[in-house]
Formats: sequence, C-alpha cells, structure tokens
Amino acid sequence: MTSANSVDASTLRFFGEDVEKLLQQRIQELYLGEQPIGTSLILETHHTLHPFIAHTPTLRMQMSIAGKDHVYQSIWSTLLAIRQHNKLYGNSLQKQINIVAIPGLGTSFGSVPVDEVPRQMSMAYQNFLFSLSPFQNYYHQQIQDLVTLF
Repeated sequence: MTSANSVDASTLRFFGEDVEKLLQQRIQELYLGEQPIGTSLILETHHTLHPFIAHTPTLRMQMSIAGKDHVYQSIWSTLLAIRQHNKLYGNSLQKQINIVAIPGLGTSFGSVPVDEVPRQMSMAYQNFLFSLSPFQNYYHQQIQDLVTLF
C-alpha cells in the first residue's frame, strides 16, 4: 500500500494504471505478491522519455528504518538489477539503461536522517564501482569497514 504523497504513488500516477498493473503482476510472479527489501526489478514502461523504472522497496511496512542499511541494500540491488538488465540487452542500445535518477530513499515513512541517505547511497555506488575493478577484494573490505550504522 502506498501513501498518496509517496514516490511510489507519484511514479504510478505519472505512468498510469497499465504500469501499475504490470508491476503488481511482476511482483506476484516473482515474489508471490510481496517484494522483499534488498531486491529490485526493472519494468518496461513503454514511455518515450522514461522507458524503464526500477521498483526497489526500502520498507516492508510504514515504520522507521533509521539505523538500518535498507537504503544501501536498495541502491545496491538497483545497481545489480540494472547491470543484469544491460547484460541481457547488450546488443540493443535502445534497451540499455544509462541514466538513473534515484530519490532520497527512506526519508519519509522510513525516518532515515537526510544526511544518512546520501552516505548509504554513495557507499552502495562506490562498492558497485569498486566491485567491477581488479582490486575488488581490497576495496570491498575497505568499504565494508566504512559502513557503520547509526
């Protein structure tokens, strides 16, 4: 269930009922109706300017996630889903995802402090980039050492 002012609700209003129904169908197929935190699915919207959305839950229900790494998990899973999507459509430039816009996850119902959100987002992104490098083991440990939960 989404609040009328949530990012989910705004996204679904923008894309319309067809995308909402398709999203619900995919969540039912893949996750038996409840998409877990730490997962992300890419959905084709058939919109000219915004052909894909990533659905990535940060909350299971409306509750505080302050002091938890849900934002990190959500960004990490989104990046992995995009990577997998781009591998799948490697020969089709029209299907590649090259630009990603992500709102401040967990700042509303999740009550994550506004300064904590970009820190966790940045850590996930840095971890993703360093995991692609030949020095991944060294940097992975460095990043894990930096991740501290408040």
